Amino acid sequence: MFVCPENDDQQSTASCTTNPKSILLTGKAGIGKSLFCRKLTRDWSHNRLFEEGQKNAKVPDFQFVFLLTFRQLVLPEEKLNLCDILNLSSLLNEHSVIDEPLLQYMIDNPEKLLIILDGYDEYKPHREKITRDFETRYANNPDEKIPVPALIAKIMKGKMLNGAVVLISSRPEEAEELKEIVFDVRCDIQGFSSLQVLEYIQKYFKENESMKNKVLDHIKKNEILLSFGHIPVMCFLMCYYIKWHMTKSKTTEKLPVTRTELYHEVIKVFIKKHCSPKYEKMEETKVQEILHKLAELAVNLMMIIKPLEYIYSESSKPSARVERWVLKLQPYHCTVKYIPGPNNIADALSRLTKDTPMNNRNKTEEYVCFVAANATPAAISMEEIKKESAEDKELIELRKCILSDAWET
Repeated sequence: MFVCPENDDQQSTASCTTNPKSILLTGKAGIGKSLFCRKLTRDWSHNRLFEEGQKNAKVPDFQFVFLLTFRQLVLPEEKLNLCDILNLSSLLNEHSVIDEPLLQYMIDNPEKLLIILDGYDEYKPHREKITRDFETRYANNPDEKIPVPALIAKIMKGKMLNGAVVLISSRPEEAEELKEIVFDVRCDIQGFSSLQVLEYIQKYFKENESMKNKVLDHIKKNEILLSFGHIPVMCFLMCYYIKWHMTKSKTTEKLPVTRTELYHEVIKVFIKKHCSPKYEKMEETKVQEILHKLAELAVNLMMIIKPLEYIYSESSKPSARVERWVLKLQPYHCTVKYIPGPNNIADALSRLTKDTPMNNRNKTEEYVCFVAANATPAAISMEEIKKESAEDKELIELRKCILSDAWET
C-alpha cells in the first residue's frame, strides 16, 4: 500500500516510479477501518510497518506519523494553522508538542510524514467544503490560520505538505464524494468471505465436533447470519453467543436468526457474565432492568434537549465545561436529534396528560411550595420532613389555629 509494487510485469514496474502519496481506504461500517489505522501507527512505533528484512530501496522512511479523526476535526468556525492541526493528533502528548523548528523540518522534508485522516464519512457538516474548491479562497501558507475544512482539503489535495503520504479512510458510499480527487491507491477492507466465515466457525468449535456441525448447519441455512459474519468481530460475537447458548441448552433451537436478535442476546450474555460472578443465577427481571437502562442511553439523546443539539451546531460556542462533554461523547457514534416536546412520544407521561386549569391560583402559595420542594437539603428526604412536622408540638398547634381560624391573643 505504501510501496510501489515490483513484479515480473516490466510495464507495471516501469510505470510505477514513485511510491503512492495519496491512499483512499474504504470499508463498510464496523469492518475495522479505524482499528487498521491505529494498527498502522502502532506497527510504525514498533518499527514493524514493513516486512523485516525487506530490501526494497523504495520503502518510505517515515519519521513522523499523525493520526487524526474527522470526528475530532468537527470544529465549527475554528481557524487553525498547520502546526495547530498536527498537534491535535491523538498520538501526541504534552511532551511531544510540535514547535516551530520541528514544523519547518517537516515542511522541508514532507516525504518523511505519514498523515492518517480516519472517518471521512463522519465529517458530514463539512464534507462539501472538501470536495469542492472551498480551500482556494485561502493561501497555501502553513502559518496562516484558516477554517479547518480548508486546511484538511489542502493536506488531502497536496497543496500543503506536498510529498507527504496521506491516507483517508471512509465508508464506501461517502467515499464516492471524493471521486474528483485523484488517489494513487484505493484499498478496500472486505472482511471475511463466506468461505472464511465457515472456516472461522470450524476453528472456533474445533474442540466439539458435534457442536461444530450443528452450528455450521444453522449458519449455512441463514444468509443473514452468514453475511453478519463477514465482519470479523461480529463473527466472533456470533460464535461466542452460540457456544454459550448451546452449552446451556444443548440444542440449536431458539438461536437468533436476525441481527437484532443476535445483538440483543449478546448484550444479555455480557450483562449476566460481567455484572455478577454467578451470572447463571441472575434473574431475568434484573437483566431486563439493566437492558432498559442501556436503552435509556439511546433514548435520552432523543428527548427534549435543544441545547444538546445546539452544542453540535456550527454556530455553537460552548463553555469549557460543555466542550468537555462534547469530547467525552466523541468516541461514540451517536446522532443528536431534537424533537419538540408536543411531538415527542418519549416524553409521553408529561405531554399526553389532560390539562386541568387551576382556578384561584395563589402565586405566593405556589412559590412557597416550589421553595419547599427544591431547597430541601440532600441529606434529608421530604418524607422525613413530613414525619417530623407531623410530630412537632408547635406545628400541631399551628395547624389547629390555621384550620379553625381561632388564634390566641
